[in-house]
Amino acid sequence: MVSHERVPVLIVGAGGAGLSLSLLLRQQGIASLLVERRSDVSWFPRARNLNFRTLEVFRGLGLEAQVIAAGNHVSRMFRKETLVSPEQEEFPAVDEATRIVDHPEILTPEPVAWYCPQSRLEPLLLAAASERGVDVRYNTEVVSLTQDEQGVVATIHDHKNGSSSVIRADYLAACDGAHSRIRDALGIKAEGLGVLDEHYIFVYFRADWGELVRGYEADAILIDQPGLRGFFLITDSDRGMLLLQYGPSQEGSAQGYTAERCHDLVLKGIGKPDLAVEIVDIAHWQPAQLVAEHFQRVGFCWSAMRRTLCRPNWAWA
Repeated sequence: MVSHERVPVLIVGAGGAGLSLSLLLRQQGIASLLVERRSDVSWFPRARNLNFRTLEVFRGLGLEAQVIAAGNHVSRMFRKETLVSPEQEEFPAVDEATRIVDHPEILTPEPVAWYCPQSRLEPLLLAAASERGVDVRYNTEVVSLTQDEQGVVATIHDHKNGSSSVIRADYLAACDGAHSRIRDALGIKAEGLGVLDEHYIFVYFRADWGELVRGYEADAILIDQPGLRGFFLITDSDRGMLLLQYGPSQEGSAQGYTAERCHDLVLKGIGKPDLAVEIVDIAHWQPAQLVAEHFQRVGFCWSAMRRTLCRPNWAWA
């Protein structure tokens, strides 16, 4: 039996944008239902640095101190032959390279940039949303939606218990990212240069590497040696990511990056061959420059739907 529910706002996507929006609406006394296809918060160290305006928004939500405590200085970047190599080269500080004024304290009391990746921010925002009574449902997907004079009607499906519900809302906010299914369902086109001829592999792994990354928890470490050039990003003491760029014409397709090959590359980059490493996931990614034609339609609005232009990250002398 399909249940029927009524909410002022249906939010699709429980990343940083969706969770923040639910909290902002709650602050104004507006109820929302937030649905997310994933089974839980992300543990991937993506969207690593927050700018000062985002921190000001969190200050208004009473979460500034928690976000600051969960984060660290803006990410530094080092080049090493292996992670265990004592020699290293530090690149110019990111916060200096992105400085917008000589005296940022005049502009804002917040740090101009602060390291707090998705893997740290999402659990914090989810805890605040749950504490404040926001209805957040994971394992839940919008499978259809229509619009009439009274608002939006969406059918959602709970993949955990197999139930479906029909949600009537005054507004639907799509916070489901650059590959937004809501945008596609509405037929909103994106325009720009399109997919770029750049190819990346994200290798997510588990390893007991806490002692090796101590003091680098917020940083990116470029491993530069014959046969391997890639960035280590740290999630925590036993989880991390190796980011690789490759040229298909020279190094084969993404399918060539098997779990066995990625396992060997992670060990080669760490430089400790006896370390136990488990490959959790391997994802291929190509950056694109695409922007939605517009960001609002009657009854619908969306955020985080801009696929940004990412130039190569290997331009280090």
